[in-house]
Amino acid sequence: DFNIIYMNARAKKLFKEQYNRENLVGTNMTECHQPETMEKIRKLFQEFRSKEKTLSYYVNDLPGGKETVVQVPFYDGDHLAGVVEFDFESTLA
Repeated sequence: DFNIIYMNARAKKLFKEQYNRENLVGTNMTECHQPETMEKIRKLFQEFRSKEKTLSYYVNDLPGGKETVVQVPFYDGDHLAGVVEFDFESTLA
């Protein structure tokens, strides 16, 4: 349902520094993203759900550097149970 259910301390610090929002737990992702971005996220989650894709990553340009975002789905049996997102201050290259 696109609800944020957990953020570790580093994620809270990163979101506070970059977006001035510290704790997004309990927030729906639709509150944090533009409609066009949510369409891309819905498509990605559908690809995870159908197991067409097992990993996603992209690089954001941020003030003062770059951020690599890696998204990995997890399953309950054959059903998509959620997606874990890892954010790294740097690039994969």
